[in-house]
Amino acid sequence: MSNDTKEAGLVSSVFMYATRCLAEADWTALRAMRFGPREIEALREMSMADLYRIEALRGHCLEIRLDRQAWWQMIEHLRNQRKSEETLHSLVAADAPQEMIRVRDPCARLQPPAPQPFGGPFGRPTGRAGRGERAPALAGLARAGG
Repeated sequence: MSNDTKEAGLVSSVFMYATRCLAEADWTALRAMRFGPREIEALREMSMADLYRIEALRGHCLEIRLDRQAWWQMIEHLRNQRKSEETLHSLVAADAPQEMIRVRDPCARLQPPAPQPFGGPFGRPTGRAGRGERAPALAGLARAGG
């Protein structure tokens, strides 16, 4: 049963993301996607077999919008990364001294990002509430057995 539509791919990806958020108790991300207690309970009831059933869908239940500001920040970041990698590849191809390569290597300068509980690197919510923290709207669900 594989029709593999764009819509099915989209819903399947969101289903997997929401399932991961549920497994990690990432209530902020679920709330940002407008999952309430009923949707979370339905998500809990779903099985991996439901992923295969999703493949037959020809529509979706998602509201999709582009955040232009976050989009262009992300595009600029990707352009900068690409330019840096191209420079690094050129240096390697030219057999540049190791010290020059180390200075240009974008990975050599990377450090883990600071926690951003309400904003990702491109301005979108990351939803990473700390372990044990519960969104107020979902706290009752957690006490009721969730």
